[in-house]
Amino acid sequence: MDISKKLIDLARLQYPEIQENFSHVSSQDSLPFPDNFFNKVISVAVFHHFPVVYARERAGEIFRVTKPGGTIIITAWNLWQPKFRKYLWDKKIFWKKLWKKKECGGMGFKDILIPFKDNDGAVFNRYHRAYTKRELVKIFSQAGFLVTECYLANKKNIVLVGVKK
Repeated sequence: MDISKKLIDLARLQYPEIQENFSHVSSQDSLPFPDNFFNKVISVAVFHHFPVVYARERAGEIFRVTKPGGTIIITAWNLWQPKFRKYLWDKKIFWKKLWKKKECGGMGFKDILIPFKDNDGAVFNRYHRAYTKRELVKIFSQAGFLVTECYLANKKNIVLVGVKK
């Protein structure tokens, strides 16, 4: 399942024998699956794009579709690594976040905009949340998961593993 139709189409081409297993989803509030549907749920490099409130909602939705005893694996970028730290501590934005929150759209200290280039070379800012391991553990624990591991992989990604109680 992916929000990118292009990636789903590529997966269907590469694995035609199971192409019906690939689903395109939009950014709807709920996943198009019944309660307790999946034995395993894997989310790769998604949660760092979610503000905390939305991350809590998504964790709850993952809990809903995971079977009791099912496993989750969640990864998020470690935005505390040196190459991203400059966006966390940008002086202009830091002071705006502190004193002029309305100008920053209510962004908190761990919320950052990182410039990316689209396929045409145009630069745009994309929202990211600099989660910590502790924060992700709290989000998924509050959703109802028993977090069995949470670690930093290659200093680049936070990996959380949990089980639905």
